[in-house]
Amino acid sequence: ESIIGALMFAMSYCSQSTGHFAQYRDVKDQKNFKDIMIYRVKSIKDLFISKLNLLLHYDRSLNHKFESYSMSFDELLEQADPESVIYADPPYANVHYSRFYHVLETLVKYDYPEVKFKGRYRQDRHQSPFSKKSEATKAFEKMFTLIKEKNSRMVLSYSDGGVIDLDTLLELARKVFGNTYNVTIETMEYLHSRLGRTGGKNIDVNEILIIADKI
Repeated sequence: ESIIGALMFAMSYCSQSTGHFAQYRDVKDQKNFKDIMIYRVKSIKDLFISKLNLLLHYDRSLNHKFESYSMSFDELLEQADPESVIYADPPYANVHYSRFYHVLETLVKYDYPEVKFKGRYRQDRHQSPFSKKSEATKAFEKMFTLIKEKNSRMVLSYSDGGVIDLDTLLELARKVFGNTYNVTIETMEYLHSRLGRTGGKNIDVNEILIIADKI
């Protein structure tokens, strides 16, 4: 695991992309060329060895015990302990995260998938229902229902620029959780990085927390 983690780190810091692997920078002019060369001249080998040494000598004595899973949200919630606190941070944009990190996914799987388009995307990459306007409402309804069935509490992180507008999401949460829950909302302004997309480097958005607590 340390070896794979170190290699993922090295690849990420040598990529000529804009912070993800959705697409690479083109050499359009001298400035682009200089920006690209900042990353191209880095040594994957040196970065790999440096990070691997840090991981091998990292003091894990104070680490907290945790478990991680790779499964769909509904499968995980069905296995979750009852009367727990669920922190949910689903994607809110209509751009699928799998197109940002598909290179690292292929590295870990070490397979030879069919790839297409400029970003050389895997054709079997995951596409979240939360990022599809036609499926997001049903996905949230399923999430809320499963959490309620577990008699658990929820903290949901979302954005006011999401696939579903805030009023609709809040109304859905209150409808599903019903009168045995108190559903409230907290907001916080922050700058969101556009990761190289047009329209400026950052935009002002509201980070939203929808909290469903047992009465």
